Amino acid sequence: MMNTRTVEIWVGIFVAAGLAAIFMLAMRVSNLSAYSSAGGFDVTAVYEDASGLKVRSPVAMAGVTIGRVTQIRFVPLWDVMIKDGKVSAATKAAATSNDKNVETLKRAYVAVVTLHIDGQYDKQIPETSDANIYTAGLLGEKYIGLLAGAVTKCGEDEELLAALDGQKPAGTAKDCVATRYLTQGSLVRKTQGTLILEKLIAQFIDKFSSK
Repeated sequence: MMNTRTVEIWVGIFVAAGLAAIFMLAMRVSNLSAYSSAGGFDVTAVYEDASGLKVRSPVAMAGVTIGRVTQIRFVPLWDVMIKDGKVSAATKAAATSNDKNVETLKRAYVAVVTLHIDGQYDKQIPETSDANIYTAGLLGEKYIGLLAGAVTKCGEDEELLAALDGQKPAGTAKDCVATRYLTQGSLVRKTQGTLILEKLIAQFIDKFSSK
């Protein structure tokens, strides 16, 4: 009798451990694991193809999760450029120089993704950074990887070296444009969407079939 009770207890423990493991795996796959962000700010990225990306997909930098995807919209490129005000006035003027361009922008649809970044990284990530869609792990989870862009030091290093050598610096910090950083409402201009194997194969076949 005692042996039977012991076996039942151990079976119960193994069943409970198995259920806990399944629950943790489900949380991992569905991206419902806890992510705390003190404050934070939203930036926007535009992709021609955002296949596989979903709300709560991670936003990572150097392998560290720094944010989450909070919204994915499928809208005309016209809305991104004109209504949302995500491009410069010069770009708007060039794009709307004739009715044909306007019609093209209204017919071209893109995926507009909103990224919520942890508040501690506000004005820390260069505006020239890349935001590419990658695949992580064996389960094929999509995430956005940020690659830091160049940081302009406005000749500070050159000025310091010239001062140490007793020479007059060739330029000053006013001769260049200081680095701009991602903050609330910024647009990540350098992006790369999802690479789909079927599309790559189709392009490869079309390229050789046209020869």
